[in-house]
Amino acid sequence: MSKLVTGKLRVSFPCLEEPNTLSEKFQLDLLIPKDSPEVKKIKKAIDEATQDGIDRVKGWNGKKPPKFFSPLKDGDEKIEEATSPEKYQMYEGMYYITPKANKANEFFLFDRQRNRAEADEFYAGCYVRASVEFFPYAHDKGGKGVSVKLTALQFIADGEGFGGGRRSEDDVMGDFDDGYMDDDEEDF
Repeated sequence: MSKLVTGKLRVSFPCLEEPNTLSEKFQLDLLIPKDSPEVKKIKKAIDEATQDGIDRVKGWNGKKPPKFFSPLKDGDEKIEEATSPEKYQMYEGMYYITPKANKANEFFLFDRQRNRAEADEFYAGCYVRASVEFFPYAHDKGGKGVSVKLTALQFIADGEGFGGGRRSEDDVMGDFDDGYMDDDEEDF
């Protein structure tokens, strides 16, 4: 296993309040610009976890599996392979990882000042730092490779939301400025 705390990364498709309906795990995609120094750190952590797999995972038989699954994915390939590529335009020029946790109590959420935060404070488009663990696996049906576990997220900065993103409280309250409460409507 290899632990890593990332630098500033961008969030996409966060499922932190409820598990993802397909994987049934709490997860998010972390977008990493291809020219970022973070790529080298992540590849090093994957290499360390791969060596751990070679040394300790029974199903690997002492060597890197020929069909090896890496957690570092190419965002440009995701766009090309997507049935709705417009949903993934933010992945252009990026790598991404998808850290996961089985239960909500397996990871921690923090704000900028390192106070505990709520899951709804993290949205697609915001910037975070992440504490993750890369580990080797061998599953009869799921193949062999390295996966990444989410252990903590720290909110760093707001960003332009993907797919509409998060609106401020003032923006939302403005939706109700239609004079409704000023009218003398009958109570229900």
